[in-house]
Amino acid sequence: MRSAVLVAVSLWALVPLVHGYCFHSLVEKGATHCQDSTDKTWHAVGSTWTNSECVQCSCNTNSMECCD
Repeated sequence: MRSAVLVAVSLWALVPLVHGYCFHSLVEKGATHCQDSTDKTWHAVGSTWTNSECVQCSCNTNSMECCD
């Protein structure tokens, strides 16, 4: 019984990890904005936003990163 509970709790703890993902895209050198690939909106370097799919993104001088 104890081992079944331990397995159940361990699997339950992994649930938040299943849905999380991040992706990166490079920004051209000297760019001042990043384009959100989902909404096609432009965002200034240094900004963060949440797109229409509730993915949080940030734009910096080297890349754009978006994480669920």
